[in-house]
Amino acid sequence: QRATAQLRHQRQVLLVSCTPVFAAQWLVPRLQDFLQSAPEVDVHVSTTARLVDLAAEGVHFAVRHGLGRYAGLQAQRLLDDDLQPVCSPLWVAPRLAAQARDITAAGLLHDGQRDDWQLWARAAGFAQLDTAQGIVFVDSNAAIEAALAGRGVALARRSLVRRELVDRAGLTEDDLD
Repeated sequence: QRATAQLRHQRQVLLVSCTPVFAAQWLVPRLQDFLQSAPEVDVHVSTTARLVDLAAEGVHFAVRHGLGRYAGLQAQRLLDDDLQPVCSPLWVAPRLAAQARDITAAGLLHDGQRDDWQLWARAAGFAQLDTAQGIVFVDSNAAIEAALAGRGVALARRSLVRRELVDRAGLTEDDLD
C-alpha cells in the first residue's frame, strides 16, 4: 500500500525532443499553460536537430520539420503555416516587392533543410531563383538571426517568427493576419 501510494504521488516526466527554434519560438511561450493544467508533470525539453531514437533515448515524442515520413513512426502535422522569406527590415524597406534576383543577390540562408528554398521558389513562381547558393546553418535560429542581421534571406514559418516580426520589424498583429 505504501509503495502504491508513493507511485501515485510521484511526478511524471515528459521528455520532448524538438529543434531549438521550435522550443524557443513555439513551445516555451505555451509551456506555462500546459504546466498549470498538469502540475504533476515535469517537462524535460531536449533541443536538437538530429533525428532521435525515441525508444533508446526515452523520448516520449519528438517534433521535427519535414514531410512526416519517418520509418517506423507515426507522424502528425502540428503546424500548418507556410514558409515565408524573412530578412532585415533595413534590407526590404527600399523594395516594395522583392524579385528573384534581389533574393539571390542578398544570399539565401538555409537551415539544413536545403530543399525548402527549392519548394518555396517553385510555389512562389520564382523558378529562376538559384536555390543552390547560400550559407547553411545547423538550425533555423541561426538562419533567422543572420537574416535579421542583414546577411541574407531565410525561410521561416510565420508562427515561429511572429514575435520577431512584431518586436523587431515593427509590424502589428493585424499586419500578420
